Amino acid sequence: MNNIFNLDSDLDEVSMISTSSKSVKSDISRIDKDQPNSFKDFGSPINNNFENFNFPFEEKKIDDHIFKKSFKNNFKIKDNLSEFPMDEDFGAFSDKEKGNNDSESSLSILQKKTKRKEINCNEDDDGKDKKQKIFNIEKVENDKKFLYRKDYFIMDFKGNFLNWLLEELQSLIDNCKFCKKFGKTNFHIANRELYGGNPKEEDNREFILKTIEEVFTLTEEQKKRLNKISRQISNEEIIKKIKEYSEKLRVKIEKDEKYIIQLNAIEEFLKFIRMPIKDALDIYYDSVEFIRFKSTRKIQYYDKMFYSERNRNFSLLEKNNFVRFVYLPFYSKKNKEKK
Repeated sequence: MNNIFNLDSDLDEVSMISTSSKSVKSDISRIDKDQPNSFKDFGSPINNNFENFNFPFEEKKIDDHIFKKSFKNNFKIKDNLSEFPMDEDFGAFSDKEKGNNDSESSLSILQKKTKRKEINCNEDDDGKDKKQKIFNIEKVENDKKFLYRKDYFIMDFKGNFLNWLLEELQSLIDNCKFCKKFGKTNFHIANRELYGGNPKEEDNREFILKTIEEVFTLTEEQKKRLNKISRQISNEEIIKKIKEYSEKLRVKIEKDEKYIIQLNAIEEFLKFIRMPIKDALDIYYDSVEFIRFKSTRKIQYYDKMFYSERNRNFSLLEKNNFVRFVYLPFYSKKNKEKK
């Protein structure tokens, strides 16, 4: 057989192929010389990929460790041969480790990921377009979230208006610059049971005719029948103290004009709390707070429904239309009879 030599033959012939004859001699000498093993045709010249070389043994497999070590020394391979898996016959690198198969494997994984991504982005379990499904879900959720009722809209409107009033009142009090001896000046919101949380038609007509002071305090009859009254009583005490202090300042101002600025600030506060709610609403409609309120999605949805309800054909978010709404004919039969 061409290009075949016996391991028992002269090792000098092997050294002509190897770049280190001493290492080849020491390693191959360990092989059992009683066995007639032989190398087959080496094929084309040596290259760095080692893909064109096959090293099968026809009769008996030699020790894996000895063979790999000899192979490594022969070709001066620095890497561990364990990183280059061989097939069972030591014939060649396995197909799984070939470079072209590596690229094919990577491409296969990429294709699977791309396909999975396309499925997740474009289709749901029923094969429908996902964007359309999301739109439908949002529409249903919005309908549930913004369930319209006229009384809900009225309570939201009045609640925001009263919060704005509270901020205005507190700002006017702060401008008075009372000393620490004056005591606490933290104003509180109007009673929710009477106003913010009350959408009743008849009560709304009374509400717009009351003064700000009346809305943020309580009558004696209201104190008797309501449970939560401490905050409104505190408001009443603050207003009373401010009125008393203003009378003292009028006396002091005759001797020292430095109190004029403070007295003017107090007069501004007292003038504001005497204002009717319907006039305060005119100021509220022009406020930054109202612009923020009417820009919310829920309020816009409510107003749209309010506009078309009972052919009302006007927006509650346009100036003076809360008063216009309050003076519409009553809805309930009970209130119609009273009228």
